Amino acid sequence: MPEQSSAYPSIDKLALLSLALSTRRFEGPIVIGRSTAIVAKGKQPIFKRTTILREIEPGQITFEQVTGLAIKHGFMSALLTWFEQNKQWKDGGYFVI
Repeated sequence: MPEQSSAYPSIDKLALLSLALSTRRFEGPIVIGRSTAIVAKGKQPIFKRTTILREIEPGQITFEQVTGLAIKHGFMSALLTWFEQNKQWKDGGYFVI
């Protein structure tokens, strides 16, 4: 698996699931080993509604996977707020503390 760029933070899997499930667009998570699948609500075939996220290290999901999911399902604002509050990261660069 390619290494994640150090310029982008990862997100805790539990925080991501909390943000995603708060949109009420998902049925719920399915965890199998280091992979987590979340299934969107709807009547389309399940393979079209399923998103699989793979942990880069225990409990951490890549920035790229998470932002793609957030854009697709409409919680990008909440995700960026989470990064700002919990990782001291803001779109465009890191905070200087």
